[in-house]
Amino acid sequence: MNEESKTASAVMMMDVISTVLDQPGNMAETVSELSRTIRQLTGSRITVIAVYSDTAAAYKIMHVNPARQTAIMQTDEGIQLVRTALRLGTSALLTETVMGFSLSLAIPFMINGDAHGVILSLGLMDEDFVKPIIELQDVLSKVVSIVLKNCLLIDELAVAKEKAEAATKALWGEMQLARKIQTCLLPTITDNFHPDFEITTAMLPADQVGGDFYDVTYDRKGNLWFAIGDVSGHGVTPGLIMMMAQTVHATVTTNIDCEARDVVVMINEILYKNVHERLKESHFMTFSALKYLGEGRFQHAGAHLSMIVFRQKTGACELIRTSGVYLNFKKDISKGTKNSEFCMETGDILVLYTDGLTESFSPDGRMLDLGGFVKIVESHARREPEAMKEMITADVLQWCDNRRADDMSIVIVKMKGNQILKDGEEPV
Repeated sequence: MNEESKTASAVMMMDVISTVLDQPGNMAETVSELSRTIRQLTGSRITVIAVYSDTAAAYKIMHVNPARQTAIMQTDEGIQLVRTALRLGTSALLTETVMGFSLSLAIPFMINGDAHGVILSLGLMDEDFVKPIIELQDVLSKVVSIVLKNCLLIDELAVAKEKAEAATKALWGEMQLARKIQTCLLPTITDNFHPDFEITTAMLPADQVGGDFYDVTYDRKGNLWFAIGDVSGHGVTPGLIMMMAQTVHATVTTNIDCEARDVVVMINEILYKNVHERLKESHFMTFSALKYLGEGRFQHAGAHLSMIVFRQKTGACELIRTSGVYLNFKKDISKGTKNSEFCMETGDILVLYTDGLTESFSPDGRMLDLGGFVKIVESHARREPEAMKEMITADVLQWCDNRRADDMSIVIVKMKGNQILKDGEEPV
Protein backbone atom coordinates (compact mmCIF):
# COMPACT_ATOMS: atom_id res chain seq x y z
CA MET A 1 0.00 0.00 0.00
CA ASN A 2 1.47 3.39 -1.00
CA GLU A 3 1.68 6.46 1.26
CA GLU A 4 -1.38 8.02 -0.35
CA SER A 5 -3.46 4.94 0.44
CA LYS A 6 -2.12 4.86 3.97
CA THR A 7 -3.09 8.50 4.48
CA ALA A 8 -6.53 7.94 3.01
CA SER A 9 -7.03 4.93 5.28
CA ALA A 10 -5.97 6.88 8.35
CA VAL A 11 -8.24 9.81 7.48
CA MET A 12 -11.15 7.46 6.94
CA MET A 13 -10.49 5.75 10.28
CA MET A 14 -10.39 9.03 12.20
CA ASP A 15 -13.47 10.46 10.46
CA VAL A 16 -15.64 7.44 11.15
CA ILE A 17 -14.49 6.89 14.73
CA SER A 18 -14.81 10.62 15.48
CA THR A 19 -18.42 10.36 14.41
CA VAL A 20 -18.94 7.64 17.02
CA LEU A 21 -17.11 9.71 19.60
CA ASP A 22 -19.29 12.76 18.92
CA GLN A 23 -22.47 10.73 19.39
CA PRO A 24 -21.93 8.47 22.41
CA GLY A 25 -24.72 6.08 23.26
CA ASN A 26 -24.88 3.22 25.69
CA MET A 27 -22.14 0.60 25.77
CA ALA A 28 -23.85 -2.00 23.58
CA GLU A 29 -24.79 0.48 20.83
CA THR A 30 -21.37 2.14 20.75
CA VAL A 31 -19.36 -1.11 20.75
CA SER A 32 -21.54 -2.38 17.91
CA GLU A 33 -20.91 0.81 15.92
CA LEU A 34 -17.16 0.70 16.61
CA SER A 35 -17.06 -2.94 15.52
CA ARG A 36 -18.67 -2.09 12.18
CA THR A 37 -16.30 0.84 11.67
CA ILE A 38 -13.12 -1.14 12.44
CA ARG A 39 -14.31 -4.05 10.31
CA GLN A 40 -14.59 -1.66 7.39
CA LEU A 41 -11.16 -0.20 8.06
CA THR A 42 -9.36 -3.52 8.39
CA GLY A 43 -11.30 -5.27 5.66
CA SER A 44 -12.00 -8.10 8.10
CA ARG A 45 -14.85 -10.54 7.97
CA ILE A 46 -15.61 -10.30 11.68
CA THR A 47 -14.65 -7.76 14.35
CA VAL A 48 -15.14 -8.34 18.06
CA ILE A 49 -14.45 -5.80 20.82
CA ALA A 50 -13.74 -7.59 24.07
CA VAL A 51 -14.28 -5.24 27.03
CA TYR A 52 -12.54 -6.38 30.20
CA SER A 53 -14.65 -6.25 33.37
CA ASP A 54 -12.54 -5.58 36.46
CA THR A 55 -15.34 -6.56 38.83
CA ALA A 56 -16.10 -9.90 37.25
CA ALA A 57 -12.48 -10.62 36.23
CA ALA A 58 -13.78 -11.76 32.85
CA TYR A 59 -14.37 -10.48 29.34
CA LYS A 60 -17.65 -8.85 28.51
CA ILE A 61 -17.96 -9.27 24.76
CA MET A 62 -20.10 -7.18 22.42
CA HIS A 63 -19.79 -7.03 18.64
CA VAL A 64 -21.70 -6.61 15.43
CA ASN A 65 -22.55 -10.28 15.00
CA PRO A 66 -23.87 -11.64 18.33
CA ALA A 67 -24.64 -15.04 16.84
CA ARG A 68 -20.93 -15.84 16.52
CA GLN A 69 -19.71 -14.03 19.60
CA THR A 70 -19.62 -16.98 22.02
CA ALA A 71 -18.12 -19.38 19.51
CA ILE A 72 -15.25 -17.03 18.67
CA MET A 73 -14.24 -16.33 22.22
CA GLN A 74 -14.46 -19.97 23.30
CA THR A 75 -11.96 -21.22 20.73
CA ASP A 76 -8.39 -21.82 21.89
CA GLU A 77 -7.11 -19.67 19.05
CA GLY A 78 -9.35 -16.74 19.90
CA ILE A 79 -8.49 -16.87 23.61
CA GLN A 80 -4.78 -17.16 22.84
CA LEU A 81 -4.93 -14.21 20.44
CA VAL A 82 -6.56 -11.96 23.06
CA ARG A 83 -4.19 -13.06 25.83
CA THR A 84 -1.15 -12.45 23.62
CA ALA A 85 -2.23 -8.91 22.83
CA LEU A 86 -2.99 -8.14 26.48
CA ARG A 87 0.29 -9.62 27.65
CA LEU A 88 2.41 -7.78 25.10
CA GLY A 89 0.46 -4.56 25.44
CA THR A 90 0.72 -4.12 21.68
CA SER A 91 -0.99 -5.41 18.56
CA ALA A 92 -0.61 -9.05 17.56
CA LEU A 93 -0.92 -10.16 13.93
CA LEU A 94 -1.42 -13.90 13.44
CA THR A 95 -1.01 -15.58 10.08
CA GLU A 96 -2.11 -18.97 11.39
CA THR A 97 -5.68 -20.03 10.77
CA VAL A 98 -8.11 -18.89 13.50
CA MET A 99 -11.71 -20.02 13.19
CA GLY A 100 -11.04 -20.77 9.53
CA PHE A 101 -9.60 -17.31 8.85
CA SER A 102 -5.98 -17.11 7.71
CA LEU A 103 -5.13 -13.62 8.95
CA SER A 104 -6.18 -12.09 12.27
CA LEU A 105 -5.34 -8.95 14.25
CA ALA A 106 -5.68 -8.14 17.95
CA ILE A 107 -5.14 -4.55 19.15
CA PRO A 108 -5.30 -3.87 22.90
CA PHE A 109 -6.67 -0.61 24.19
CA MET A 110 -5.63 0.85 27.51
CA ILE A 111 -7.13 3.01 30.22
CA ASN A 112 -4.70 4.56 32.70
CA GLY A 113 -1.97 2.16 31.58
CA ASP A 114 -3.98 -0.99 32.27
CA ALA A 115 -5.24 -3.24 29.52
CA HIS A 116 -9.00 -2.77 29.37
CA GLY A 117 -9.88 -4.78 26.30
CA VAL A 118 -8.97 -5.99 22.85
CA ILE A 119 -10.12 -5.21 19.33
CA LEU A 120 -10.17 -8.59 17.56
CA SER A 121 -10.46 -8.65 13.76
CA LEU A 122 -10.68 -11.99 11.94
CA GLY A 123 -10.31 -12.68 8.23
CA LEU A 124 -8.24 -9.71 7.09
CA MET A 125 -7.86 -9.07 3.35
CA ASP A 126 -4.04 -9.08 3.35
CA GLU A 127 -1.09 -8.08 5.52
CA ASP A 128 -0.19 -5.02 3.44
CA PHE A 129 -3.71 -3.66 3.75
CA VAL A 130 -3.71 -3.88 7.53
CA LYS A 131 -0.18 -2.50 8.13
CA PRO A 132 -1.35 1.18 8.17
CA ILE A 133 -3.87 0.19 10.84
CA ILE A 134 -1.10 -1.37 12.93
CA GLU A 135 1.02 1.74 12.53
CA LEU A 136 -1.90 3.81 13.80
CA GLN A 137 -2.78 1.38 16.57
CA ASP A 138 -1.92 3.89 19.32
CA VAL A 139 -4.38 6.41 17.92
CA LEU A 140 -7.00 3.73 17.36
CA SER A 141 -6.67 2.25 20.84
CA LYS A 142 -6.79 5.69 22.48
CA VAL A 143 -9.91 6.68 20.55
CA VAL A 144 -11.62 3.39 21.43
CA SER A 145 -10.56 3.79 25.06
CA ILE A 146 -12.04 7.28 25.26
CA VAL A 147 -15.27 6.27 23.55
CA LEU A 148 -15.81 3.21 25.72
CA LYS A 149 -14.80 5.02 28.89
CA ASN A 150 -17.45 7.64 28.09
CA CYS A 151 -19.96 4.86 27.50
CA LEU A 152 -19.12 3.22 30.79
CA LEU A 153 -19.70 6.55 32.51
CA ILE A 154 -22.98 7.02 30.66
CA ASP A 155 -24.10 3.52 31.64
CA GLU A 156 -23.09 4.15 35.26
CA LEU A 157 -24.95 7.46 35.25
CA ALA A 158 -28.02 5.77 33.80
CA VAL A 159 -27.94 3.15 36.55
CA ALA A 160 -27.36 5.84 39.17
CA LYS A 161 -30.26 7.85 37.73
CA GLU A 162 -32.56 4.83 37.89
CA LYS A 163 -31.55 4.19 41.49
CA ALA A 164 -32.03 7.86 42.38
CA GLU A 165 -35.46 7.92 40.71
CA ALA A 166 -36.44 4.74 42.53
CA ALA A 167 -35.20 6.18 45.83
CA THR A 168 -37.03 9.45 45.17
CA LYS A 169 -40.20 7.57 44.31
CA ALA A 170 -39.89 5.49 47.47
CA LEU A 171 -39.20 8.59 49.56
CA TRP A 172 -42.10 10.43 47.96
CA GLY A 173 -44.30 7.45 48.76
CA GLU A 174 -43.13 7.55 52.37
CA MET A 175 -43.78 11.30 52.54
CA GLN A 176 -47.25 10.88 51.06
CA LEU A 177 -47.99 8.11 53.54
CA ALA A 178 -46.73 10.26 56.42
CA ARG A 179 -48.88 13.17 55.26
CA LYS A 180 -51.92 10.91 54.89
CA ILE A 181 -51.42 9.58 58.40
CA GLN A 182 -50.92 13.12 59.68
CA THR A 183 -54.18 14.39 58.18
CA CYS A 184 -56.11 11.21 59.07
CA LEU A 185 -55.22 11.72 62.74
CA LEU A 186 -56.82 15.15 62.79
CA PRO A 187 -60.14 15.29 64.65
CA THR A 188 -63.46 15.48 62.84
CA ILE A 189 -65.56 18.28 64.33
CA THR A 190 -69.31 17.99 63.86
CA ASP A 191 -72.04 20.54 64.49
CA ASN A 192 -72.95 20.82 68.17
CA PHE A 193 -69.71 19.04 69.11
CA HIS A 194 -70.02 20.77 72.50
CA PRO A 195 -73.01 22.63 73.95
CA ASP A 196 -70.93 25.65 75.01
CA PHE A 197 -68.84 26.18 71.87
CA GLU A 198 -68.77 26.44 68.10
CA ILE A 199 -65.54 24.79 66.97
CA THR A 200 -63.82 24.69 63.61
CA THR A 201 -60.33 23.58 62.61
CA ALA A 202 -58.04 23.51 59.58
CA MET A 203 -54.56 22.42 58.56
CA LEU A 204 -52.97 23.68 55.35
CA PRO A 205 -50.02 21.34 54.73
CA ALA A 206 -46.75 22.60 53.30
CA ASP A 207 -44.92 20.89 50.41
CA GLN A 208 -42.89 18.89 52.93
CA VAL A 209 -44.36 16.86 55.75
CA GLY A 210 -44.34 18.99 58.87
CA GLY A 211 -44.91 18.36 62.53
CA ASP A 212 -48.10 20.32 63.16
CA PHE A 213 -50.50 18.75 65.63
CA TYR A 214 -53.84 19.64 67.13
CA ASP A 215 -56.56 17.64 68.82
CA VAL A 216 -60.07 18.16 70.14
CA THR A 217 -61.36 15.33 72.28
CA TYR A 218 -63.23 14.25 75.41
CA ASP A 219 -61.88 12.43 78.43
CA ARG A 220 -63.72 9.57 80.08
CA LYS A 221 -65.59 11.96 82.39
CA GLY A 222 -66.85 14.03 79.47
CA ASN A 223 -64.44 16.95 79.90
CA LEU A 224 -63.49 18.76 76.69
CA TRP A 225 -59.76 18.90 75.84
CA PHE A 226 -57.80 20.87 73.28
CA ALA A 227 -54.16 20.40 72.34
CA ILE A 228 -51.87 22.08 69.83
CA GLY A 229 -48.20 21.70 69.05
CA ASP A 230 -45.49 21.77 66.43
CA VAL A 231 -42.39 19.58 66.01
CA SER A 232 -39.25 21.34 64.80
CA GLY A 233 -38.07 20.55 61.28
CA HIS A 234 -39.72 18.90 58.29
CA GLY A 235 -39.87 15.41 56.90
CA VAL A 236 -40.87 11.95 57.99
CA THR A 237 -39.22 12.13 61.44
CA PRO A 238 -41.14 15.21 62.67
CA GLY A 239 -44.27 13.61 61.27
CA LEU A 240 -43.51 10.46 63.25
CA ILE A 241 -42.97 12.46 66.44
CA MET A 242 -46.26 14.28 65.88
CA MET A 243 -48.03 10.93 65.57
CA MET A 244 -46.46 9.75 68.83
CA ALA A 245 -47.67 12.91 70.58
CA GLN A 246 -51.18 12.48 69.21
CA THR A 247 -51.32 8.85 70.32
CA VAL A 248 -50.09 9.62 73.83
CA HIS A 249 -52.44 12.60 74.18
CA ALA A 250 -55.46 10.56 73.12
CA THR A 251 -54.47 7.64 75.38
CA VAL A 252 -53.83 9.79 78.46
CA THR A 253 -56.93 11.97 78.19
CA THR A 254 -59.16 9.00 77.45
CA ASN A 255 -57.96 6.71 80.23
CA ILE A 256 -56.55 8.83 83.05
CA ASP A 257 -58.16 11.47 85.25
CA CYS A 258 -55.62 14.26 85.10
CA GLU A 259 -54.91 17.96 84.85
CA ALA A 260 -53.40 19.80 81.91
CA ARG A 261 -49.88 19.75 83.37
CA ASP A 262 -50.07 15.96 83.86
CA VAL A 263 -50.75 15.46 80.17
CA VAL A 264 -47.77 17.61 79.19
CA VAL A 265 -45.42 15.86 81.62
CA MET A 266 -46.48 12.35 80.50
CA ILE A 267 -46.23 13.15 76.78
CA ASN A 268 -42.72 14.56 77.29
CA GLU A 269 -41.59 11.53 79.27
CA ILE A 270 -42.65 9.13 76.49
CA LEU A 271 -41.35 11.32 73.66
CA TYR A 272 -37.98 11.73 75.36
CA LYS A 273 -37.63 7.98 75.75
CA ASN A 274 -38.68 7.15 72.21
CA VAL A 275 -37.22 10.10 70.30
CA HIS A 276 -34.18 11.22 72.27
CA GLU A 277 -32.98 7.90 73.66
CA ARG A 278 -34.10 5.40 71.01
CA LEU A 279 -34.23 7.34 67.74
CA LYS A 280 -31.31 9.55 68.81
CA GLU A 281 -33.17 12.56 67.38
CA SER A 282 -33.11 16.03 68.95
CA HIS A 283 -36.28 17.49 67.43
CA PHE A 284 -38.15 19.50 70.06
CA MET A 285 -41.89 20.09 70.16
CA THR A 286 -43.92 23.07 71.29
CA PHE A 287 -47.06 21.83 72.99
CA SER A 288 -49.99 23.19 74.99
CA ALA A 289 -52.85 21.22 76.52
CA LEU A 290 -56.14 22.86 77.49
CA LYS A 291 -58.85 21.35 79.69
CA TYR A 292 -62.27 22.91 79.81
CA LEU A 293 -63.47 23.18 83.42
CA GLY A 294 -66.93 24.51 82.61
CA GLU A 295 -68.59 27.95 82.79
CA GLY A 296 -66.01 29.44 80.40
CA ARG A 297 -62.98 28.42 82.50
CA PHE A 298 -59.96 26.80 80.86
CA GLN A 299 -56.95 25.18 82.50
CA HIS A 300 -53.82 25.06 80.36
CA ALA A 301 -50.16 24.02 80.56
CA GLY A 302 -47.18 23.62 78.24
CA ALA A 303 -45.05 25.92 76.10
CA HIS A 304 -46.44 26.87 72.71
CA LEU A 305 -47.30 30.14 70.97
CA SER A 306 -49.42 32.69 72.80
CA MET A 307 -53.13 31.90 72.59
CA ILE A 308 -55.36 34.58 71.11
CA VAL A 309 -58.71 35.41 72.71
CA PHE A 310 -60.94 37.88 70.91
CA ARG A 311 -63.06 39.66 73.53
CA GLN A 312 -66.56 40.37 72.35
CA LYS A 313 -67.01 43.30 74.76
CA THR A 314 -63.91 45.23 73.71
CA GLY A 315 -63.66 44.15 70.09
CA ALA A 316 -59.94 43.49 70.59
CA CYS A 317 -57.69 40.48 71.03
CA GLU A 318 -55.99 39.47 74.25
CA LEU A 319 -52.86 37.32 74.26
CA ILE A 320 -52.72 34.45 76.75
CA ARG A 321 -49.05 33.63 77.30
CA THR A 322 -47.95 30.01 77.62
CA SER A 323 -45.00 28.89 79.74
CA GLY A 324 -42.98 25.80 80.45
CA VAL A 325 -40.39 23.68 78.67
CA TYR A 326 -40.48 22.45 75.08
CA LEU A 327 -40.99 18.69 74.80
CA ASN A 328 -37.97 16.40 74.23
CA PHE A 329 -35.50 18.93 75.72
CA LYS A 330 -35.12 17.05 79.00
CA LYS A 331 -36.45 13.86 80.49
CA ASP A 332 -38.31 15.36 83.44
CA ILE A 333 -40.12 18.68 83.00
CA SER A 334 -42.49 18.29 85.95
CA LYS A 335 -40.92 21.16 87.94
CA GLY A 336 -41.18 23.61 85.06
CA THR A 337 -44.71 22.67 84.04
CA LYS A 338 -47.54 24.41 85.88
CA ASN A 339 -51.25 24.91 85.37
CA SER A 340 -52.66 28.31 84.50
CA GLU A 341 -56.23 29.45 83.84
CA PHE A 342 -58.19 31.93 81.76
CA CYS A 343 -61.88 32.55 81.23
CA MET A 344 -64.10 33.17 78.23
CA GLU A 345 -67.44 34.93 78.13
CA THR A 346 -70.31 34.76 75.68
CA GLY A 347 -69.13 35.67 72.17
CA ASP A 348 -65.43 35.41 73.03
CA ILE A 349 -63.29 33.50 70.52
CA LEU A 350 -60.21 31.42 71.29
CA VAL A 351 -57.71 31.03 68.45
CA LEU A 352 -55.00 28.35 68.60
CA TYR A 353 -52.49 28.30 65.75
CA THR A 354 -49.02 27.23 64.64
CA ASP A 355 -46.13 29.36 63.42
CA GLY A 356 -46.73 28.52 59.76
CA LEU A 357 -49.34 31.29 59.92
CA THR A 358 -47.47 33.95 61.89
CA GLU A 359 -44.10 33.26 60.23
CA SER A 360 -45.35 33.41 56.65
CA PHE A 361 -43.41 35.80 54.42
CA SER A 362 -44.59 38.18 51.74
CA PRO A 363 -42.87 38.08 48.31
CA ASP A 364 -40.75 41.10 49.34
CA GLY A 365 -39.48 39.27 52.46
CA ARG A 366 -41.68 40.76 55.21
CA MET A 367 -42.88 38.37 57.92
CA LEU A 368 -46.53 38.58 58.94
CA ASP A 369 -45.58 38.11 62.63
CA LEU A 370 -47.97 37.84 65.56
CA GLY A 371 -49.07 41.48 65.32
CA GLY A 372 -50.13 41.11 61.69
CA PHE A 373 -51.91 37.86 62.41
CA VAL A 374 -53.84 39.41 65.32
CA LYS A 375 -55.05 42.20 63.02
CA ILE A 376 -56.33 39.60 60.56
CA VAL A 377 -58.13 37.76 63.38
CA GLU A 378 -59.76 40.98 64.63
CA SER A 379 -60.91 41.93 61.12
CA HIS A 380 -62.93 38.71 60.77
CA ALA A 381 -63.95 38.03 64.39
CA ARG A 382 -67.58 39.14 63.85
CA ARG A 383 -68.15 36.31 61.39
CA GLU A 384 -69.38 32.81 62.04
CA PRO A 385 -66.45 30.60 63.04
CA GLU A 386 -66.37 28.65 59.77
CA ALA A 387 -66.38 31.80 57.65
CA MET A 388 -63.89 33.41 60.03
CA LYS A 389 -61.50 30.48 59.55
CA GLU A 390 -61.79 30.63 55.76
CA MET A 391 -61.16 34.37 55.66
CA ILE A 392 -58.19 34.23 58.04
CA THR A 393 -56.45 31.50 56.05
CA ALA A 394 -57.27 33.27 52.77
CA ASP A 395 -55.70 36.51 54.04
CA VAL A 396 -52.55 34.70 55.19
CA LEU A 397 -52.23 32.87 51.88
CA GLN A 398 -52.65 36.16 50.04
CA TRP A 399 -49.92 37.68 52.22
CA CYS A 400 -47.43 34.92 51.37
CA ASP A 401 -48.57 34.56 47.76
CA ASN A 402 -49.69 31.00 48.57
CA ARG A 403 -46.11 29.90 49.30
CA ARG A 404 -46.32 27.61 52.31
CA ALA A 405 -42.91 26.93 53.79
CA ASP A 406 -44.50 25.30 56.82
CA ASP A 407 -47.78 23.69 57.81
CA MET A 408 -50.48 26.18 58.79
CA SER A 409 -52.87 24.99 61.49
CA ILE A 410 -55.69 26.84 63.21
CA VAL A 411 -58.34 25.96 65.81
CA ILE A 412 -61.20 28.41 66.43
CA VAL A 413 -63.40 28.03 69.51
CA LYS A 414 -66.28 30.46 69.97
CA MET A 415 -68.38 30.56 73.12
CA LYS A 416 -72.03 30.44 72.19
CA GLY A 417 -74.74 32.92 73.06
CA ASN A 418 -74.06 36.04 70.98
CA GLN A 419 -75.57 37.45 67.81
CA ILE A 420 -73.37 36.50 64.88
CA LEU A 421 -73.41 37.73 61.30
CA LYS A 422 -74.48 35.54 58.43
CA ASP A 423 -72.50 35.26 55.19
CA GLY A 424 -73.00 38.38 53.07
CA GLU A 425 -73.69 40.68 56.03
CA GLU A 426 -71.15 43.31 57.01
CA PRO A 427 -69.92 43.76 60.59
CA VAL A 428 -70.98 46.89 62.41
